[in-house]
Amino acid sequence: KKESPVMSFWMAAAVIVGVILVAQLPVQNHDQRDGVEEAKISLADISPEMAEVELYYSEKIEAEQVRVQSSFPDVNESLNVQLATLESNYEELKRELGASDGDERVVRWMVENYRLRLQLLEMHMERIEESNKNRLENEKSN
Repeated sequence: KKESPVMSFWMAAAVIVGVILVAQLPVQNHDQRDGVEEAKISLADISPEMAEVELYYSEKIEAEQVRVQSSFPDVNESLNVQLATLESNYEELKRELGASDGDERVVRWMVENYRLRLQLLEMHMERIEESNKNRLENEKSN
């Protein structure tokens, strides 16, 4: 399937907006309170279903990162920054989940964070594949 440049632009814009929105999520102040740091909990701590969601996304993200890295070892710095930002936001959400006693909104934000990371990696891989395809077509025509 071939995407138009306009569609690729809008997909990239959607991911960037998502990254910005996740970065702006209302997170409680996590300073140490009375010398005790708040506990972080993961989706797996919520329910067996959430454990499956967490495992699914973790495996897909890891596989896509390996795929991107093996296809293009000099991974784009922008991609690394965006992924690091999302991962940092996820750590904050884990603290928020612990502080909020499993608030469903925080769970949704955590799943959305995973979804955004996977989408970002998939879009990057699509660009690499398209670039490789164009390079091969140019080499054949020369």
